[in-house]
Amino acid sequence: MLGYAGSTLTLDMSGIVDPDGEELYYSCNIGTIGVRPGHEGHVVWEFQTMYPGTYMVEIVAYDTRGGYIVVP
Repeated sequence: MLGYAGSTLTLDMSGIVDPDGEELYYSCNIGTIGVRPGHEGHVVWEFQTMYPGTYMVEIVAYDTRGGYIVVP
């Protein structure tokens, strides 16, 4: 992702589902992941940039049985 100084980068992850229907958990190397207020189950990643540049983001969605996917 390309970010300008002071901008907030956001990724909507609500389309990511577990094939077995299990609840997913998330981790990331930068930024925060949470549920958008007022939107039950609407998961988003956000990162507030401080400097201009290219940011390499890795987000992993995983379930309790060890299944995971690295979000592109």
